[in-house]
Formats: sequence, structure tokens, C-alpha cells
Amino acid sequence: MQGEINGLKSLILQDTSSAYSIHCFAHQLQLTLVGLSKKNSDVDNFFYVLTKILNTIGASFKRRDSLRQHQEDKLEELLKFGEVHTGQAENLLSKIHEFEFVFMLHLMFKVLLLTNELNKVLQKKNQDIVNAMGLLDLSKKRLQMMREDE
Repeated sequence: MQGEINGLKSLILQDTSSAYSIHCFAHQLQLTLVGLSKKNSDVDNFFYVLTKILNTIGASFKRRDSLRQHQEDKLEELLKFGEVHTGQAENLLSKIHEFEFVFMLHLMFKVLLLTNELNKVLQKKNQDIVNAMGLLDLSKKRLQMMREDE
């Protein structure tokens, strides 16, 4: 929405130059998590691979159905001849079997789980800022405990 050329922010600033933009709290939390993940190359790589997997499988119904059919055909072939399958999907498949990917999957699941309640509260139309600040403190404490103890 804040795109430099065609974003809503740009369109509003064309009409009212004194207007300013503030990210909603939930968006600020998301931007913080994204920024932190990009600072850590392992987490950044995890999301890169995850994005590739989702794009490969979920890009279109036709592609997803094609991939499923291809996997079924390959599975039949593997069962008949006991061969190892090859191709582009193998690279992604090998990535998701690596320890680093599985570790990051569990780590990011836990981090997102710890911040989920705060994220939901921040997205509500009726903001309860006192409750949100309490959940923010709780999330920070949980993340710090996870960092120190786990």
C-alpha cells in the first residue's frame, strides 16, 4: 500500500502533501520479524526455500495437478524398478530433508507461535492498547527466555 509510485500512500500524498503514513501495529510486527529474519542468513535461506516450494506447488491448480500426476507416475516407476527419481523437484525435496531446514522450520514455527496472540490482537478493529502492550511485553519475555534457555 505504500508503493513509491502507485501505492495508496503516493496517491494520497498527491492530493494532500501534509498527510503522513503510519504502519498499523500488526504490520509493524510483521516488518520487524521479516527484518530480523533477513539479518540471519540461515533464517533467510529457510524462507527462500519455503517460498520456492510454495511457488512450485501452489502457483496454479494446473501446475499442482501436473506435479501430483508426475509424482504418482514417478512413484509407480520407482516401485517397479527401484530407481531414484531425478529433476527439479528433487532439489527442493533434498532441501526439505536437510537438518538446517527442519531446524529452522521448528524454530520459526515456535517464534511465530509465540507472537501469534499479539499479532491477532493487533489486527482487531477495536484496539485495546493496554492488552496489546501487555501481550507485547509477554511476547518479548517469552522470546528472551527461548533465546537464553533453548
